[in-house]
Amino acid sequence: KFEISRVLFNPAADEYLAVAGFAQCHVFTLGPKGEIADRLRVGPEEWPLDGMNGALLDVDWVPGRTCALSITVSAHVAVFDLAKSSVAPVLTVSLPPRESDGAPARIAASAFTPRLGENRLLV
Repeated sequence: KFEISRVLFNPAADEYLAVAGFAQCHVFTLGPKGEIADRLRVGPEEWPLDGMNGALLDVDWVPGRTCALSITVSAHVAVFDLAKSSVAPVLTVSLPPRESDGAPARIAASAFTPRLGENRLLV
């Protein structure tokens, strides 16, 4: 049980529904009559919460991919290929430390954009 902050159907496969809170994300597989056929937790059981630094900021389906989901936290963007693993991301993107003081850079948002037949991740 968790507080829901985002609900998002997969445009490439409408039987997949991502439901995210501030510390958890689950993907539900819906049957032909809209019933829940399966439930999959994505990422760690609870993402480490330390204010907004650890909270899930965003969840997005990777465009054109039926099983790829990205989760954005301030430290990084993790992309999961759910056909392979719901625990270990296939890609993690973080920003280099700030030049001014060496402190970790924080991500506020991310988005995918298609370019030349590929998806590009903007952070």
